[in-house]
Amino acid sequence: MPSVLRLVTMVVTRKRPSVPPTATPTLKIRRSSNVPGNVTATAEALLKEAGIVHGTKTKAGWCLKEGLTHILSADEGKMVPLIQKHGAPKMYDWLKAEAKACRHEEIMVGDEGVSSLMPPDKAHFCFQSLCRIIGGQQLAGAAAFAMYRRLRNLTDDKLNPDIILSLANQGVEEYLRKPVGLSKAKANCIVALAQAFHDGDLSEDFLYSASVPETREALLKIKGIGPWSCDMFLMFVMEHADVFPIGDLGVRNGMTKFFRLKGTGKSGYLCQKKDLKKMEKAMAPFEPYRSLACYYMWRVADTKDVVNATSSTTTTMSPKQTDDDAAIATPKKRKVTTKITRTVTP
Repeated sequence: MPSVLRLVTMVVTRKRPSVPPTATPTLKIRRSSNVPGNVTATAEALLKEAGIVHGTKTKAGWCLKEGLTHILSADEGKMVPLIQKHGAPKMYDWLKAEAKACRHEEIMVGDEGVSSLMPPDKAHFCFQSLCRIIGGQQLAGAAAFAMYRRLRNLTDDKLNPDIILSLANQGVEEYLRKPVGLSKAKANCIVALAQAFHDGDLSEDFLYSASVPETREALLKIKGIGPWSCDMFLMFVMEHADVFPIGDLGVRNGMTKFFRLKGTGKSGYLCQKKDLKKMEKAMAPFEPYRSLACYYMWRVADTKDVVNATSSTTTTMSPKQTDDDAAIATPKKRKVTTKITRTVTP
């Protein structure tokens, strides 16, 4: 019995081994090998190579160098190979005249050889830019530019609301639509835009100073101006930093290829309504500079070599594929023809 009590006592009084306090786990930040050691220096080098000589402040007030630095480092440097391949965005008015322009721009070269998006008549810059966007709806770059040039020639290069209304009073069909080659809807939209400027519902001062939501609200009141036209105006004319034109097919095609997204549309393409959340998630790391990120999505859509999103390798599309259907190639249906022979009896 004493031995049993001694054993119980030993069990009860035995000291438990000391346990060291749990150390606070160290947060490890994974850095992609794509991200350059000094992204600011990389952004500066890209801008210098592009020939930007008049500073980096855009018309909307944000810094282009800071924007490039952000998207270079965002999402573990996913866009670094793409940005290094295509260089700094060629969509701002201080680029050299010899730089190759984005197909969504119109570059006018002055006497001094300096490129500018500003039309000759600066007093009507916003109105003229909106007319160019309206005329270019659902058209390729060359066709859109040709149509805008005909409109400028029709007004003796003095495109303004009063001249448009004067032509409309003489007859929209004969004096505006046919000479320019506009559709009826586009011609009526330009007239409605001119009327809004004439009545004071829109003005150059308002569009220069308004916020993005205020600009959208005002422009969408014009019949014929939709979300895509608003996005093009905000991105390329007003140069706002965080525009995401989901209605643009080129942006969606670029996202399909670059981010390897499969949409609910035909052949797996992204639908601007059904796949909205998926696209917003892919672009979220690049806020508040999604305008820059979308520029590179256009570059992806316009080129056959697609830079891999996770490495610096490139994938070359088959020559039989177009830029738009490169991401998801679907077998073409073979066209079957049946030859019918008619026998004529004498």
